[in-house]
Amino acid sequence: MIYVLATLRTRAGDHTQLMAAARAMVEATHAEPGCMFYELTINTNDPTQWIFVEQWTSREALAEHFASRHMAKWQAASEGAFIERKVEAIYPEKVEAL
Repeated sequence: MIYVLATLRTRAGDHTQLMAAARAMVEATHAEPGCMFYELTINTNDPTQWIFVEQWTSREALAEHFASRHMAKWQAASEGAFIERKVEAIYPEKVEAL
């Protein structure tokens, strides 16, 4: 089992198109083998902070997620949108920065 916590910061402004792309990616991710939980939340006190909370059956399933077509579409749609990015994979025995 692996957990992923991705904390991203956007520039202030209208994120309607970015959010639409994120929702499409999240929905497609739910159908992936190995995905146990995958959600996006926006910090209500700071709407520039986006947090993805994920749970995967294995590192291999996570690697397949990173290589998926919907992740490639998300990365293209979000290119340049985030000014900070911190992604951590959390295992029972360690934390891995991604």
